[in-house]
Amino acid sequence: MSRHPDISVAVCAGGEALLAALGEHFDTFDDRPDPRSASFGEDVNTLSPTSLVVPVFQITPQTYPAASAEAYVLVDAIRLFETATGRLPRHVVVLHARGDNSLLQAGGAVLRTLVNYTTSHKMFQPISVNLIRYLPTPQGLRRAADAAAALTSGLIDHMRGQALDLVDLPERMP
Repeated sequence: MSRHPDISVAVCAGGEALLAALGEHFDTFDDRPDPRSASFGEDVNTLSPTSLVVPVFQITPQTYPAASAEAYVLVDAIRLFETATGRLPRHVVVLHARGDNSLLQAGGAVLRTLVNYTTSHKMFQPISVNLIRYLPTPQGLRRAADAAAALTSGLIDHMRGQALDLVDLPERMP
């Protein structure tokens, strides 16, 4: 497993299992600034990361407006990051746990639209925004962390505006 000690990543507020999986790739990553909090800009300015990992839908929304509002955390995180630091994050990886709930699916559709819009809106600026949809299983979390590490590593910078749908693999391949 490859480690990336030279990458500065801020992982926005997310679940402990996800943080543990990401910790396998990064020696350290900055404390969890929350784009929903008033101190997000100050936290990001203090931490000075180059990339953001934004987990969304850690809790299933109860209404469609709540699902839409949760998806807009992506836009808020980028806007507040730019306001605080005067620059855009180099990489933004949005992690979305998939589920059968129609509210999660609606929120995921809004997220996909926002990733496409942000990518086209910031087309000529040095920012890469991608979406990773994963299954909320231990293997799914590990695969999401692997994909997030790859996307923030700088090795595939030209991958922009993409949605990666990760699936769990069987224990043994036939």
